[in-house]
Amino acid sequence: MKAGIKFCGFCNPDFDAAALFEQLKSLTPGVTYVSHGDPEASIILYLSGCSKDCAARGAIKEPKIIVGGAKVNYKAVPTAELATRISVELKKFMKGET
Repeated sequence: MKAGIKFCGFCNPDFDAAALFEQLKSLTPGVTYVSHGDPEASIILYLSGCSKDCAARGAIKEPKIIVGGAKVNYKAVPTAELATRISVELKKFMKGET
């Protein structure tokens, strides 16, 4: 499955987006990450470093997963569990559960 990804500008120095993305990739071996504009993307992951959700501003494509700081789809998640929670959401989508 292809998942599009759109990053914010990461002005929050306390959020390590690169580390989160690497951890997420290791948890989702069946997912190929592509640009959010790729027409073959089955789902879009909007990855923002804080609750302002800059990555999700503008036209939002469905289906989607929105990460804003320590929230996944607007639900609080401990920072250490972000990658795991995102991978759970992706796997649910792959199984048709969302």
